[in-house]
Amino acid sequence: QAREDIGTLIASAQQASDRQLGLAAQTYRQGVAGLLAMAGLSIAVALAMGLRLGRTMRMALAAVSGSLQHLADGDLRGGCEYQRADEFGRVGDWVNRVAGSLRDALAQLGRNADEQDQIARRNAQACSQARAGLEKQRSSIGALAVSLAELENSFGEVAQHAGETAARVGSVEALTLQGSQRMAATRIGTQALAEQLETSVAEIANVEAVSEQIGQILDVIRAIAEQTNL
Repeated sequence: QAREDIGTLIASAQQASDRQLGLAAQTYRQGVAGLLAMAGLSIAVALAMGLRLGRTMRMALAAVSGSLQHLADGDLRGGCEYQRADEFGRVGDWVNRVAGSLRDALAQLGRNADEQDQIARRNAQACSQARAGLEKQRSSIGALAVSLAELENSFGEVAQHAGETAARVGSVEALTLQGSQRMAATRIGTQALAEQLETSVAEIANVEAVSEQIGQILDVIRAIAEQTNL
């Protein structure tokens, strides 16, 4: 009886084991099929994502590379139109910032160039005026040099004439001294002549007085004669 029960249990266990093995094989086949399906789906999704990502990357790279090419060619008017929230979008934003900074720098450089050009023009005008002033001053200095040369010649002539004049003045002084001596002698002679004239005047006055007396005497004589003739 026990052997039969054991045999029955063994048979039951064998059957259960066979069923479990069958279920396991079925589950394995189903799992493999599911895995294959999931793998295929994953591959398809990955391919789709890869294609989309590749397209997106190509578009982003094209936009960024085009902007960089414009920057390299010196065209700062445009910018990167790729504005998505990804790495390429950030790169495009940086490119736009760089382009804006370059535009501002070039604009400032242009303004500085205009200011420097105006300063250079003013400096050139000032230099021209200074050169004209120097030319005028040089002409004035030349005229002054000629005038100084003429004045020097005049001074030489004046010095020569002064020497001649000094000699003449010496002669004039000698002549003046002689004239003074002669004038002194003439004055002395004139004084003597005046004294002689005064003496002569006095003598003439005496003669006149004597003549008057003689006239009176003659009148008396004439009167006596007339009386005598009577």
